[in-house]
Amino acid sequence: MDFELFFWFGDFVCITNYLIYTKNNRTMVILLSSILLSLFWVIRFVLLTGNNNYGNNKNAAWHNRLNIQRGIMSKLHGVEKVTSTETTKVEGETNDKQFILGWTEII
Repeated sequence: MDFELFFWFGDFVCITNYLIYTKNNRTMVILLSSILLSLFWVIRFVLLTGNNNYGNNKNAAWHNRLNIQRGIMSKLHGVEKVTSTETTKVEGETNDKQFILGWTEII
């Protein structure tokens, strides 16, 4: 889903709030606004955590960056293949520990 949904939703909230507020009924304005705002956050949560391009690209970019850093560290330490489940050939430790140890050795 793209962000046109948010623009239509914002227009709907503004128009309905204006129509209700002109009748001078503050309780209905607060009630409707809170319901629509909660719906907005539910839709936003579904978009950010669902199986879609927007939610996964951000996470994929971060994991891709971690994999690139692990690949650089494996080249520096002579490890042939580094994944998160394999053990390294150096000391038999997991890759996360070896990755952190590699950075401390460089620093």
